[in-house]
Amino acid sequence: NPIHFAKACWAMRPLTATAVVLIVAAPWYVWVGLKTDGDFTQMFFLTENLSRATSVMESHSGSWWYYLAAIAVGFFPWSIFLCPVVLAVDSQLSRPSQYRVAVTLLACWVLVQLGLFTLAETKLPSYVTPCYPALAMLTSFCLLRWLPELPGSGVKWLAAGLGTLVVSGLVVAIGLGIATGRYFPGIWWISLVGLVPIVGGGIGILFLQYQKKQRAFLTMTVSAVSFCLLFFGIGTVAVDSTRPPDLVLNEIRASELDCEVATYRCLESSWVYYVGRPIHELLPDFHPQTGAKSLNRLKDWKKKPVIRPEDFVDLHSDVMIITTDEHVEELLGRLPNGFEIVLKSAFFLQPDRKLLLIKRIETETAIAETASSDSIR
Repeated sequence: NPIHFAKACWAMRPLTATAVVLIVAAPWYVWVGLKTDGDFTQMFFLTENLSRATSVMESHSGSWWYYLAAIAVGFFPWSIFLCPVVLAVDSQLSRPSQYRVAVTLLACWVLVQLGLFTLAETKLPSYVTPCYPALAMLTSFCLLRWLPELPGSGVKWLAAGLGTLVVSGLVVAIGLGIATGRYFPGIWWISLVGLVPIVGGGIGILFLQYQKKQRAFLTMTVSAVSFCLLFFGIGTVAVDSTRPPDLVLNEIRASELDCEVATYRCLESSWVYYVGRPIHELLPDFHPQTGAKSLNRLKDWKKKPVIRPEDFVDLHSDVMIITTDEHVEELLGRLPNGFEIVLKSAFFLQPDRKLLLIKRIETETAIAETASSDSIR
């Protein structure tokens, strides 16, 4: 009933809530906006919120089912119970219940976030993670409601969930086995993590066969926690340990601090951390917003200037430029004589793609010419 909905919204005193939020937050936004000449206000509200909602940014698009798939993966293994949870929520909302208000709040928490971010054009799995606590409470509420006097349909749903857990574990084991065999043959044992949901689901099904519902649910819980701990606490650490040393980044980190570093048509934000110094960005032409022949920012909060390779080497004599094998010929064609590839390393999980370090090589002729010009002076 729209009228009832409107009355309920008005009873929540939206004007008072809005006033409180403005009193707490508005001074900070106004202060930052004034300090940045309005740039923060424009970037935060118009670009990072309005533009992301109305257009696809950074190629992060998706269909209407995007977040359903994201939750199915991100909320695993509890996502196997989403269908019975939806039915249980509908049952609680369709009849008088002492839990109706709480279930309504949690359902709104989930549906509002899913609905708003599904309508937004830019999509990322992390956008809906704030609704995971509500999903966890709804799932635990519905499962615990089944346990005291689990009805026949509930037993079937729990059995179906445990069966799905077994199948999912099998998929995980096979998938990890293929992936580790191709990329990480030394840590093939990671695929054994898939045995946890297989064994847990199988034991849970056996408990259901003997009408031991609480033990089935407990087995499911232990399996879920164990799977997450092993997969994220041990598996991801083991994968990261196989990462080969990045020779290019290590070389830059060990070089003189007065050497300027730049990238050409490739830049990952983590590189700034690993090399321990600023990294400039080079492009073939001037960037429409930040392009210039100088590396000086107009304001501290402005984007770093993006300049051309030839302008960069004119500004600094001692430079190192990172690029990839796809763009190295183009880059060398734009640089003066004397620049060469001094180091190569492979991208992690992309052995066919190379990261290259370009530096000016001082030949004997160049050294002699420099010495001669110094003596004339």
